[in-house]
Amino acid sequence: MKSIQILFATTCFLACIKLNTSVHAGTYNLPQENISTTEASNSLPIVNQTNSYPTGQCTWGAKALAPWAGSYWGNAGQWASSAQSQGFTIGDIPKVGAIACWQDGSYGHVAVVVAVDTDERIQVEESNYNNNLYIANFRGWFNPKAYYLGSVSYIYPPNNIKD
Repeated sequence: MKSIQILFATTCFLACIKLNTSVHAGTYNLPQENISTTEASNSLPIVNQTNSYPTGQCTWGAKALAPWAGSYWGNAGQWASSAQSQGFTIGDIPKVGAIACWQDGSYGHVAVVVAVDTDERIQVEESNYNNNLYIANFRGWFNPKAYYLGSVSYIYPPNNIKD
């Protein structure tokens, strides 16, 4: 398996992250700021002390883009119910800054809404779309209600965050 291995000497923590077809390995001391690496032109933070989700996964990308999201909401398909149980407002209308949550019967998927034309035409920034383990707007305008995506709901930012 081609992966990145990051060893933290002080914690003996081993993290393996699949990154396309390249293999990178290194030993790093844990600094106060993020450690990052670059794969081609795509930045991929390796350590983010405020993000508990696996680096490169959609949950990691959503938490990086919406730091107000919970740190332990589970798989993407569990995010809406986890957020609702913590008092966040959930709905079916896309709004800029909201987290889109798709439940597809498996792990689900999350992304952050960055543009809205209509309820059926939005843009998002996300990670782990088509195995791209970095954050970007991969799709441009698309229909979030397309049947093959699963059901979608939105977690709205807390009141003190502008939407």
